Amino acid sequence: MPSKTLVVALMADALIGTALTCLGLPGFQRLSWSQTLTIFSYAMISCLVLNDALKVMMIKWRVPAAMAY
Repeated sequence: MPSKTLVVALMADALIGTALTCLGLPGFQRLSWSQTLTIFSYAMISCLVLNDALKVMMIKWRVPAAMAY
């Protein structure tokens, strides 16, 4: 279980990053909410689905004794 400090830091990072993305920075064009949602969706799918599936396959391939438990 992650510590409360880590959870707060990750949430703050996500909120500040989203605010900067939608509000924009000097010299950069801001993104719309739909573009921001698309980026979040892509990140969730790639990290939570593809990455985890790859990790499970690699563990089964490289650590066959771990599957006996």
